[in-house]
Amino acid sequence: MVTNKPLSVSNFYSLKLQGMIDRLIATESFQNIVCTSSSMAEYIFKSSSLPRSKNRPKLLMDFMDLDSDKWRQYSDSSSFPMKWIYNRESELLSKYEQRIFRHFDTCFFTSQAEVDLFCQNVKCAKKPLAIGNGIDNETFTPAKIPPQNDDPVFIFTGVMDYKPNIDSVLWFTDNVWPKIIKKYPESRLTIAGMNPVQSILNLTRVKGIEVTGFVDDILPYYHEADFFIAPLRIARGVQNKVLQAFSCGLPVISTSMGAEGIDYTDGENILIADTPDAFFESIEKLIENKHLYQSVKKNALELVKNRYSWDVKLAALKNISE
Repeated sequence: MVTNKPLSVSNFYSLKLQGMIDRLIATESFQNIVCTSSSMAEYIFKSSSLPRSKNRPKLLMDFMDLDSDKWRQYSDSSSFPMKWIYNRESELLSKYEQRIFRHFDTCFFTSQAEVDLFCQNVKCAKKPLAIGNGIDNETFTPAKIPPQNDDPVFIFTGVMDYKPNIDSVLWFTDNVWPKIIKKYPESRLTIAGMNPVQSILNLTRVKGIEVTGFVDDILPYYHEADFFIAPLRIARGVQNKVLQAFSCGLPVISTSMGAEGIDYTDGENILIADTPDAFFESIEKLIENKHLYQSVKKNALELVKNRYSWDVKLAALKNISE
């Protein structure tokens, strides 16, 4: 707070790591330095070894998401004093992102929507690139033997002390889950992810809900489920969890925010729903219409194979780093 820097930048800065990076830069020859997320740019700005001339390595910034806007969303959904803290973080991080954009050779985000949003606030003579997330579709594969559940099984995955994930799960369990349990009484929901906060742990008291905490391997949980839910209301960038579900052959029901940055077609490879009633109706439609269920599964799997393999997604990075 005293340095007037974004808290996330200070939080991820380490003098020990700075020393390790500077020693590497001083003793090795690098063609490119890639920073993943805006907070990592501090190691470039504070480096005592990085040449300031044209002979320095090419600097590439993978912003991933537009984090300043994510903090703005936090502020919009919070009350004092966190509203003030989140708003401060959003404003300071926005200025920091602009500094990175001026200093680095190439910047990129995970979706065109992020690029367009960034350029609303910055004069982009040359726009950042959009290099989308990929998926390892040799690891994330459909179950060899589809689950034979007598009643619907749903899954949500993610780090469960992360505000957008907490918000999405609580919204779903408060507004949609009661409707599901009323019509399909033996339905189950698995919330799989590390560090569940108390409000998430409390959901184990609700009929049909399991909270796993950290798991060594997430794949079996995908294979045991019939549906993946992505009821995110605070989000930026591409949700890897949705791509993983696609790759595992799971039909996905998502809010518009949860599917942002993915080249989806509503009703073809995903179902989009932004209200509790619409979310329940989409789930009901998939349960009752087996043809639609199989069609959405098939189309989602084809989408992720054809457009989200790492070979396809990393081609642009190869070009800019040469």
